[in-house]
Amino acid sequence: MKKFTTVFVIILAIVALFFYFADKNKMQTVQKSNLPVDIKAHHTQDAFCKMTIQDQKYASEVISNDGIVWFFDDIGCMIKWLHDKRFDKAPSLWIYALDTKKWIDATKAWYSQNEKTPMGYGFGAYAKKGANLISFEEVRKKVLTK
Repeated sequence: MKKFTTVFVIILAIVALFFYFADKNKMQTVQKSNLPVDIKAHHTQDAFCKMTIQDQKYASEVISNDGIVWFFDDIGCMIKWLHDKRFDKAPSLWIYALDTKKWIDATKAWYSQNEKTPMGYGFGAYAKKGANLISFEEVRKKVLTK
C-alpha cells in the first residue's frame, strides 16, 4: 500500500508540473484592444495557420468593432482568414510597414511582391507608394486565386 501511495503522489506531481508549465507557455491568439498591438515574438500565434509569430516585420492584425484583435504572421494568412468571416460592421485591418516601422491601415498600404515572408505569400507593406508596388485589393485578389 505504501508503494502504491508513493507512485500515486509522484504521478500527481508530474501532472501538476505539466499543467503549471503548459499554462505558462500558452500562446496568445487574440487580445482586447482598439488599436494595433505590438506582437510579442515567440508568444503570439497566427489565427489562420497557427504558426508562432517570430517577428512582426510582415505581421498583420484584424480588429473588430468590439475590440478583439487577431494576429497573423503574413498578410496572406489574414486575407484567407477574412475570406469566410462575417462581421456586423467591417473590422479594421492593420499591417506593419517596412518603410516606417509602424502599424498602418492595411487597405491603404502599398505592397511589394518579392519578400521572403513567413508563409511565402511574398507581400511586404509600405506606407508610401513606390515603383512596382501594388494595392491591397490587388494583393487580396492574388492571395485568393493561389
